[in-house]
Amino acid sequence: MRVAAYVDATEEHFEPHAVSRVDAFEKAVSAAPNLDIRAHVVRNGTSATHKLTRGLAYLAMHVAPPVLGQALFGTPGLIAGGLVTSYLVYQGYTIEAGKNLAGAAHQPFTSPGPFWTGTRTYQIGPDQTDGIDSAVQSQSDQIRPATASEVGSFMQSHFQEGATNIAYLTGHGWGPWKVASMLTRDLAGAFNGKVQPDVVVFESCLMGNLEALSMLEGKARVALVSEELMVAGGMGAGHMPVRAMLANAAKQGGTPREIGSRMVQLAEKAGVPTLAAIDLDQLDDLLEKLGKLCERLPKEQIQTALKDTLAVPQVDHQLGATADFADLGDFLTRIGPNAQEALDALKKTVIARTATSDNASTTGLSICTRIPKGGEPIYAGLPLPDSLRKLIQ
Repeated sequence: MRVAAYVDATEEHFEPHAVSRVDAFEKAVSAAPNLDIRAHVVRNGTSATHKLTRGLAYLAMHVAPPVLGQALFGTPGLIAGGLVTSYLVYQGYTIEAGKNLAGAAHQPFTSPGPFWTGTRTYQIGPDQTDGIDSAVQSQSDQIRPATASEVGSFMQSHFQEGATNIAYLTGHGWGPWKVASMLTRDLAGAFNGKVQPDVVVFESCLMGNLEALSMLEGKARVALVSEELMVAGGMGAGHMPVRAMLANAAKQGGTPREIGSRMVQLAEKAGVPTLAAIDLDQLDDLLEKLGKLCERLPKEQIQTALKDTLAVPQVDHQLGATADFADLGDFLTRIGPNAQEALDALKKTVIARTATSDNASTTGLSICTRIPKGGEPIYAGLPLPDSLRKLIQ
């Protein structure tokens, strides 16, 4: 079994992934020696010293106004300086100070081993320490996210015909717009190579989205995705049990559907509240049923159902935190009996999903409800029925 992994740790929130994900891959190889994993990592690291300095600077911003105010203008200056400090607290600078100081204290634990920045490609070997033990195949000091073309070439160089091939990507996700610092549609093009992945694992927010996954149709068999933000349940990004998921896939093998189903079960067992396995081969039928449904029903009825879906109180899963997404299953249920065929097609498409109180109101796939201000018109060229596309235009 071959795994080609791309870790986009260019944003500070994902910086620990540059070490933790590689270490998880090493632990997976130790548990399943038949795993052949290669990882391409881009890290825009922020050192503990830099975080400490930044945190202290934020604290100094709070203290300086009242101290200087009193020194220069007496009591009126002290009062004015206190108001400035109150404004800084209101603007969140106190929280930023705490985050940076905490980050400086925790960095040795979240990113053990020598500090480094730049771009590295690892051939993953067995785990020996909590840091990175694998051999570096190539490296540079360049700090920029890989392009979709580069990611595609990297994966093609590792995938093998006749083997089970898994693509793993982590980085910020925003459904059909961007993932891991790439346009989603560009990434889909990167999977057009001679050997296509059997399973794609996205450790990214909001990729359990119909429009995003429709771009991957015919380019992979199964996708592991989160419909919601991955901070659901307070876990934060990086809590997907990558070691267990990959080791289990290598040991037990099976079809892409079977591998995806077991990965979801392992994620649920580990307490991950937001993960689903999507059968990309079933998307054609789902899109067809949705298109026919939207052609039959009045636009007003469809838009009312969308409005009611968006009105559902949001809990920890934070789906639609910007009102850009609505759960597809909830939307179809609100339409009523006329949507039963589409609902049945959705159930066939969602192979498995974690079932917790945090995602009780979601079904594994969302649809876009609008194009965000400044966002690209992502519908151009997508294999979506015109009747569905017109809903948000």
